[in-house]
Amino acid sequence: MLDKAKARQQRVVVSHAGADDFRRTQPPSYLELRDLGVSAATDGMVGAMVLRAAYPCRPGETGGAHRHMAQFQWLYVLKGWVKMGLAGKGEVVMKAGSCWTQPHGLAHDVLAYSDDYEVLLLNLPADYETSAAQLPEAAREMPIVSQPGPDDFKPIEKRTHIVARDLGLMAGTGGKVNAFIAKAAHEFRTGQAGGRHLHRLDFQLMYVLKGYQTMDLGPLGTIKMDAGTCWTQPPDFVHEVVDYSDDFECIVIDLPAEYETAEV
Repeated sequence: MLDKAKARQQRVVVSHAGADDFRRTQPPSYLELRDLGVSAATDGMVGAMVLRAAYPCRPGETGGAHRHMAQFQWLYVLKGWVKMGLAGKGEVVMKAGSCWTQPHGLAHDVLAYSDDYEVLLLNLPADYETSAAQLPEAAREMPIVSQPGPDDFKPIEKRTHIVARDLGLMAGTGGKVNAFIAKAAHEFRTGQAGGRHLHRLDFQLMYVLKGYQTMDLGPLGTIKMDAGTCWTQPPDFVHEVVDYSDDFECIVIDLPAEYETAEV
């Protein structure tokens, strides 16, 4: 899915949440955008941002039905809710913890949203064309939708310090992408978070939902990642988890879904 030569040229991103992060999008002006710095660090290979409602929902001001010609697009609701019209799915309400994909050319429409609506968006590539569409419309590739439930979190083999909620992307994309929510399984214990290691993949992004995690990022030093912090780890980048809070929870996105991990 990614150009492997280009993937190896990407830089590490660490983006902390700030009071003045958001700016109005044009179009659509009903949203404000926080750029997470991923497009610049990957030379446009991947884009990532947080979008939020700029004002209460007004009928006719959400852009109407349209389609994006991106290779891959994935959204995760951080706060509030949004009512989407999706080709192949019809009308679906996505609440905090819900996520979905918008495959290449999928017709969709934002029908309504809460005043506090906020969503994390990942695009491949960062820039793509958008055009008007009509609903209802048959979907050439069905969107993947994952809604939160009470028994979502399961243990992960070889990662006993966390439990995870699978968001369905590994199965839905044939292994091209994986996404899951990881949260602390117990209080931090030295030696149980993997030590210094690296991942042999093309791209990895993490976004903290709750609590904090402190990472040793080698030449960048030791950095505390609070709620709202996003960071990426390029191929073979050496790192280590050195601490996390009991309530730590984060989104993890891997391309490809399966890869080797090596201790350093």
